[in-house]
Amino acid sequence: MQQLREHLTEEALKAPVVLTEHLSNRVLAVHLLQNSGERFVVFNMRFKVDPDVLAHALVEEYVHSHQVLNGIDFALQRAQFAYAERPYEREAKRIATTILGYDPDIYETYLIREEHSDVYYDIL
Repeated sequence: MQQLREHLTEEALKAPVVLTEHLSNRVLAVHLLQNSGERFVVFNMRFKVDPDVLAHALVEEYVHSHQVLNGIDFALQRAQFAYAERPYEREAKRIATTILGYDPDIYETYLIREEHSDVYYDIL
């Protein structure tokens, strides 16, 4: 937590973690921002995940929480860059790697339950 606080604001770290089965099969974790301004770090619980990958994803999503508070224009970056080239994604991965001391490299995902018909979030 101390290392997280060196990179992120306390406000960013207040986003609650939500575990759900209502995310698309295409995402492990997302940072959701509601119209009310509430922020959530949401994890897809239909995947079996290596703890190192899970920890990296958690830090990345908290970096996104920090980026939202700093006014990063996510929509503009999505329009201009492919996923892996988006500056906000690159920054999140860099900070997570710095804090945790490792890059999760390439990993396999294992789906343990099929996707629900009422999935409420998806990302390209």
